[in-house]
Amino acid sequence: MLNGWVETKTYCDDGWSGGNFQRPGFLEMLEDARNGVINLILVKDLSRLGRDFVEVGRYTDV
Repeated sequence: MLNGWVETKTYCDDGWSGGNFQRPGFLEMLEDARNGVINLILVKDLSRLGRDFVEVGRYTDV
């Protein structure tokens, strides 16, 4: 536990382009969010979530 946060899982897409939203770790993270395994996604910077800022905006709005 760090500052009251419990890290449930870490998703990693090393070697994959951030312009591609079909990355295995990203897709697993979305599935876990849909299934209630996680209820918060924390990233260092939105550019770490993806390089297409329009698409990243779609995810942050939903």
